Amino acid sequence: ESISRARELIKLAASASKAIIIQKSNTTHLSQSIAKSHTNALSSDDKVADAAFRQAGIIRVRNISELLNCVKILLLPPIKGDRLVCIAVSGGTAVMAVDECNRYGLTLATLPKTFLNWVKGKCRAGVISLQNPLDLGDIHDLNIHIHIIEELLEMSNVADAILYCPIYAREFNGPMMDYQRLFDFCSQASLNAEIPLMIDIDPESPADLDEVRQRISIPTFFSISDTFHAFQKVREAQLVKRRSSVCPDD
Repeated sequence: ESISRARELIKLAASASKAIIIQKSNTTHLSQSIAKSHTNALSSDDKVADAAFRQAGIIRVRNISELLNCVKILLLPPIKGDRLVCIAVSGGTAVMAVDECNRYGLTLATLPKTFLNWVKGKCRAGVISLQNPLDLGDIHDLNIHIHIIEELLEMSNVADAILYCPIYAREFNGPMMDYQRLFDFCSQASLNAEIPLMIDIDPESPADLDEVRQRISIPTFFSISDTFHAFQKVREAQLVKRRSSVCPDD
């Protein structure tokens, strides 16, 4: 609710090798009065706290859900830049991904023409204009999806992260797609990947969430907007850490 040793906290965080996530409440006039009534916590300027946290590479979150999403990102390889490749299974999802990239100032990586032509040769109808985001709604063979992800993971000079979104939980046991094979590949590939591979799943019920946890062993996300939000928070913090390691304070 309050920060009584702010200078020590910021100094420690700036020198820490591990990520620090803070959920700080007591940010409004009403919450400040309530906090003071039961803990005598002193209020602090929230904008000042935000600025200090960012300068020290501290990841600030507003709730537990946001905290967990940031932890999931931290379990993946470090984010080296802002170039993102989005793999979508529908045009609507592709547009949502573009909106989120624009919102957070991320760059949609430019994919090589040779790669796009290779993917186009795998399409059935060939009516989708392939670019980034990569709309694979015309490709129902998940073996091809796996091959595409495999190729992209080798392009660390092209992309800094890959987002596969969204997988619809209702299709897990459908006749058209074998998602377990995709899950197993992503779980194994993430162990040696140089760039983050994020999987976004659209659950439709609590039972869907339970099935996801049983079937996939890598961090998964359940909202495109929440995924981008956590990705950007962690990216900014890691960037601060890299800069401070290159140019340490005297």
